[in-house]
Amino acid sequence: MEPVKWDESISVGVEALDSDHRRLVGMINKLAEALDAGESDKVLLNLLNGMKNYAIEHFSREESYMLFIKYPGLKAHKEQHARFVRKVIGFEADYKRDRALLGQTIMPFLMEWLIGHIMESDKKYCAYIPK
Repeated sequence: MEPVKWDESISVGVEALDSDHRRLVGMINKLAEALDAGESDKVLLNLLNGMKNYAIEHFSREESYMLFIKYPGLKAHKEQHARFVRKVIGFEADYKRDRALLGQTIMPFLMEWLIGHIMESDKKYCAYIPK
């Protein structure tokens, strides 16, 4: 599976949030590597759960920042985050029923969602960042 690539075009211009985004990219890539290496279900579920928990921490930081800069799209953005968390929780249950879903459905979703979310949703609050 091709790794997710981080580059500066993905940056939102807030180092703490960019650092979180880089770490999430790394966690998704580590999960993909573990899947490709045939790691055990326990290892894969621990990696998926760890990524979900870190995403929740990041979402809290990001939402606090959006509140601080008075971003008017905060409510809709928070709902995107909540939908993502619900989806990943569902993936954990799906994976326990069918391991093949990790490579077929879950990994492509995680890879596409993260970069798409940053580029399409997170970039919107950049206009509200104080100069």
